[in-house]
Amino acid sequence: MQCLRLDFDEKNLGLPLCIDELMEHSTANVEQLVIHDDELSLSIEGIDTILVQAQFYANMGRPRNAWTTLRRGLSHALMLDLHRISVPATGTCPARLLRREGTWWHLVENQCDPVQSSSDPVDLEEELQALAGLMPPRWWQLPSQPLSGLKESILEMHERMATQFCHYQAHIYLPLLLMLQSPVDARYENNRAKCLVASRQMIQIYAQLHDFAGGKINICRVIDLQAFTATIIVILGLLGYGPRSLDKRQQY
Repeated sequence: MQCLRLDFDEKNLGLPLCIDELMEHSTANVEQLVIHDDELSLSIEGIDTILVQAQFYANMGRPRNAWTTLRRGLSHALMLDLHRISVPATGTCPARLLRREGTWWHLVENQCDPVQSSSDPVDLEEELQALAGLMPPRWWQLPSQPLSGLKESILEMHERMATQFCHYQAHIYLPLLLMLQSPVDARYENNRAKCLVASRQMIQIYAQLHDFAGGKINICRVIDLQAFTATIIVILGLLGYGPRSLDKRQQY
């Protein structure tokens, strides 16, 4: 339901409520009856439900709700000792142990410490650039540009653009923390420039994704939040985080 077009005619679905109200109703019921009930949520099945609910919030563009839901799941996982993964002496793991391990890693995969030094994002960016170089130049062409030599279906082209979107999003996140220090330290000016370039690329792809195939393909609303974040970064880069020694008029 999250991936339906906003102008989709839902009358033929026979739903008891409109799509938005049904999603809100279902979310509220899961939140109240499962997630906030420790007897149900304090289990492998309950944590799996928490993971799905967090993904649902993320797709709706509610990062705070997604984060608090994941933190609740993480605390439940610690109480269940999911972080204490032990391999049986036989060397083979039963299915339930594999499930416990998978649930734990789904929770902690995004719970990393913030980057403290400039070397780590630089190394990651070099790896990202190396991976990008493996793709032929025509793969990076957008539909508004001449698609010479490209023979792909609409879905393949859409998937390619979505992959490009994720690529530039990674280029934003890597230098973002260091970009915020550029006003007080000129060494980080390069990070600011890279972040702004990637943000502009994301916005360009986002605009074309919305117009792609006459609007017949829709994606979840999380991409709207990501594009909004890229837009805010561009605005901050132009107005709030430029070097103080430069004339503001030169940044437009």
